[in-house]
Amino acid sequence: MGTFGGNLFTARKRKGSSQEEVARYAKVTRSTISKYEGDEITPALDTAQLMAEFLGTTLESLTGKDIPIGQTITSKDLKDVEGLPKSYIIAVKVAFGNNVPPEELIKLIEVAASLRRKGDSK
Repeated sequence: MGTFGGNLFTARKRKGSSQEEVARYAKVTRSTISKYEGDEITPALDTAQLMAEFLGTTLESLTGKDIPIGQTITSKDLKDVEGLPKSYIIAVKVAFGNNVPPEELIKLIEVAASLRRKGDSK
């Protein structure tokens, strides 16, 4: 299990892609990809997802974190955040980006959903 940058480099080399190709797909600059690979900076969640998609891998593979079965975020969990204020959704994204464990993210989604339900009943 390496660093994000090391895993990104390995996945890129395995696919035979250049930093420029990954950058174009992820909508960042080549120098930004270089900084990711050097572990100088960390990408935003949406950028990391685009890179994983382009490279034919997963976020878990790039981050080096395997999520145990039963602790993944399901589509039902994601539906719970539909219609929430943007600030709640941003909070979930920030938590995910800061490597909050999946079980804690699910609790955060549940709390946000319960707040929405309370607001709907008024």
